[in-house]
Amino acid sequence: MRTIMTIILTCGLLILAATAYPQDSVIVNISPVVCPYADSHLAERLEYKLSTLNRLPLAVHKDAVLPEKFENLNQIVDRGQTQKARFLVDIYVDKLDLAKRKITVVPLAVYRYQVYAVISGHIRIIDVVKKRVVKMNRFQWESKGSDQWQLIDDEPDDPALNLPADEKIILFDSLEEKAAEGLFEQIKIDTRGNHFDTQK
Repeated sequence: MRTIMTIILTCGLLILAATAYPQDSVIVNISPVVCPYADSHLAERLEYKLSTLNRLPLAVHKDAVLPEKFENLNQIVDRGQTQKARFLVDIYVDKLDLAKRKITVVPLAVYRYQVYAVISGHIRIIDVVKKRVVKMNRFQWESKGSDQWQLIDDEPDDPALNLPADEKIILFDSLEEKAAEGLFEQIKIDTRGNHFDTQK
């Protein structure tokens, strides 16, 4: 009789432990920034890559309104529990723009401008169940466009240095693919063994 009671009690504790944990899910909140040159599809790209992994109750919230003021860990965990997350991933994009870097080829005569599409921000991954910060890092990726040349006039704001509109779209497309792949790898690695099946 004691053995039976022990088994029943053990089973009951296991059931309670299982129900006490939130659904084994990953919630990704992306707070983007407006790009003046192309529409952003970072959220869709990241969601597609994450969906290729097994056992994924997954939600990627595009244009998420994340708290602007400082949150302590308990507040973040509470937000994750409200969203029924095992892992809460907050991605803040604070820059998505073009950057120029001038190289003097011939002093006072020939200048070359290297043009880059740049995305930067930070990512935070919280294990809601264990109430701990898994990752909190800044990120930055770049994609290089075609070089622009300038003769005599040392004028960085010369409209002639601007990339054609179609090239800008292609450049930002390449940049967001690179960023989505990088963010995907960070999320996969930092939750491996806790959530995802290991895949190569």
